[in-house]
Amino acid sequence: MTTRETPDRAQRTRTTQTADVGDAAEAAEAAEAAEAAEAAEAAEAAEAAEAAEAAEAAAELQRPPAEVRHAGELAALRADDSGPRPPGWELSLRAVRRFVVGDDSAGISRKFVGNRS
Repeated sequence: MTTRETPDRAQRTRTTQTADVGDAAEAAEAAEAAEAAEAAEAAEAAEAAEAAEAAEAAAELQRPPAEVRHAGELAALRADDSGPRPPGWELSLRAVRRFVVGDDSAGISRKFVGNRS
């Protein structure tokens, strides 16, 4: 018995071949879309890294708080402070005045520009 291709079978073969070509095109489009998505993610990551570097640079340029900059002076005043302290304060009023106005004998720098009275 010889196998002849019937019209239905020929049609099914052509449909399958067309479907295979369509699947390949869809796969290629999906691969291109995936590459585009990866490129976009890489660009976003690079922008985020640049923003983080800029934030770190800005943080380095800002002055640290007075408690950090003058920690040594505050510790010396706290150790030498024997006066009464208001509630919630770490220093007496006299020690705070010495901190703000300065005390050359104790090595406390002046932070206020004006008349000491």
